[in-house]
Formats: sequence, C-alpha cells, structure tokens
Amino acid sequence: TLFRSDLIEAALAEQKVLEEFLPAQLSDDEIMELAKCVIAEVNASTKADIGKVMKPLLAKVQGRAANNKVSEVVRNLLND
Repeated sequence: TLFRSDLIEAALAEQKVLEEFLPAQLSDDEIMELAKCVIAEVNASTKADIGKVMKPLLAKVQGRAANNKVSEVVRNLLND
C-alpha cells in the first residue's frame, strides 16, 4: 500500500496542536492513589460500593483519564 506522507505529517502536526489544549493524562499510579483516597473517604469495601466510589472519583479525575480505566482500577482495588 502507498502511504501519503503529506497527510500523515499534517495529521501529526494537528495532533500536536490539539494536545497542547488537552489536560495532562493521569498515570495508572495517580489514578490508583486517587481511587484509594476516595475509597477511604466513602468507607467502601466491596464491589457493591463501586457506585459510591465512582461519582466522587470521576469528579476528581475530570477528563484526565478514561472512565473505563478508572472503573477498572476501582474494581481491582475493591476486589482485593
């Protein structure tokens, strides 16, 4: 297949500009630390408490991490 290097370069340049306006993404460790804090705040201990954790945690994350990633971290922490 032929690659259109001009289109690739334009798309990469556009991506670089857009990334300047986006908030920095949280690392997995940062998500885990925030999740642990919220779990302690709401006294969550089982998977049944996921809803109690997610609402305040997503408010703290505010678009700096994908919701499904945050949910996965919470499930793993409450599973232990």
